[in-house]
Amino acid sequence: MGIMKKQIVGDGPGGLVHTIWLDLGPDETCKYLSQSQRIVGNWLTINGFTMSCSDIVPSPVVIQKMEEKIDGAKKKFDEAFDLFHNEKLLQDQGKHKLGKKIFDSFEVEINTILNTTLKESEKEATKNVTFRFNNFRRMVWAGSKGKETNLA
Repeated sequence: MGIMKKQIVGDGPGGLVHTIWLDLGPDETCKYLSQSQRIVGNWLTINGFTMSCSDIVPSPVVIQKMEEKIDGAKKKFDEAFDLFHNEKLLQDQGKHKLGKKIFDSFEVEINTILNTTLKESEKEATKNVTFRFNNFRRMVWAGSKGKETNLA
């Protein structure tokens, strides 16, 4: 008994559907998909799978951590903004990339701050959302809906 993820069942290289297609052909692949759909439909009828508000509303701990990440990003933005308005300091820290306009270097710096904040928020949300009891996180993990970013 195990967990089937999109990567295992999917039609991509090495996936079950792809392997059946290559080894047995299109007719057997069609039969496999039909039978799999029937099994999943019956399982859902018997067990159900629902999303509730508790699956999408973050806990107070997660909210606090996200606010801390956002506040940190705002502080870094303010520092970058001040840095890019001070030519001497900008040259001393080497943030202005040669051959680029100052605005382009500023944009790279801000994108770095935003991407870092997003990755940290993603990690924090994933760490603090209980997998066993959160159906949204289970769908993201299985690859059927959304991304880890949606948890953040």
